[in-house]
Amino acid sequence: MVSVLLIADYLIGTSKLPLTPMHVNKLAYISHGFTLALEDEPLFRNRVEAWRYGPVIPSLYHELKMFGGNNIPVLPYCETLLDDENFETRLMFTSSRIPDSHRTIIDRVMVVYGEYSALGLSTITHEKGTPWHQCYRQGRNIEIPDSVTKEYYKGELS
Repeated sequence: MVSVLLIADYLIGTSKLPLTPMHVNKLAYISHGFTLALEDEPLFRNRVEAWRYGPVIPSLYHELKMFGGNNIPVLPYCETLLDDENFETRLMFTSSRIPDSHRTIIDRVMVVYGEYSALGLSTITHEKGTPWHQCYRQGRNIEIPDSVTKEYYKGELS
């Protein structure tokens, strides 16, 4: 289990397309869900909450909100610009900190969900029966328990 910022670096650094903060939040959450379902352990230790616009990892949201709806030009964990000459070295560092089985899950999530728009990912995570749908209460940011996320994503594997 690692910091969600390390996961963000990996997502941003390996994506074939530029990612916005909403992309990264949703892709990290979906990767977390499948890791819970397949590995029976969380991908990251950070809290996930049901907010108005879907499941949100608050610590990741606050770290990336300065980019608004724009593409993220930097690996937030190691503070390296995507066009920096040390980018590949920093990405290798990030990759080495994430267990192989978890990187495999993240890579698969990127193949399946990586080309969705941020709003498309938001729609997927808002569907009836999702952990967000089960936990959301208007006007309140309620924690989404890993147990709820795990059960949902186990069902997605069938």
